[in-house]
Amino acid sequence: MKTALIIGSSGQDGTIIYDYLLKKNYALIGIDIHQVKSTDINWEKHVDIKRYEDVHSLIKMTKPDEIYFLAAYHHSSEDAPVGNFELFKKSYEIHVSALINLLEAIREISPSTHLFYAASSLLFGESSGELQDENTPFNPDTVY
Repeated sequence: MKTALIIGSSGQDGTIIYDYLLKKNYALIGIDIHQVKSTDINWEKHVDIKRYEDVHSLIKMTKPDEIYFLAAYHHSSEDAPVGNFELFKKSYEIHVSALINLLEAIREISPSTHLFYAASSLLFGESSGELQDENTPFNPDTVY
């Protein structure tokens, strides 16, 4: 039985992937900012992906075959205003620092684990072409 870790499991994409892999008989751990849900794995402890120790412990215990990193810090225009520094800081913590924590734990403990990192189309910004692909240059116009 394959094991998958889904970080950001309660979002739209996380829910779809969780349900899909559940039908494929994966052992699953779904993590989001508020909860942890698991199927065949005994893991109930909250995981703060910004803390290397939490990520290291999780990877050490589960040694997942696959990790889906779908977590993102997103600030909606409907939310209370946040300053640029705070927006940058929170975005960095999730999009960069947490990813580095995962990559290091995978490298150190479970190098055969496959990682899928979902990025935003916003990294292309005002692209010159209608379609983007692997060769489209990054041109972000937002911290997100």
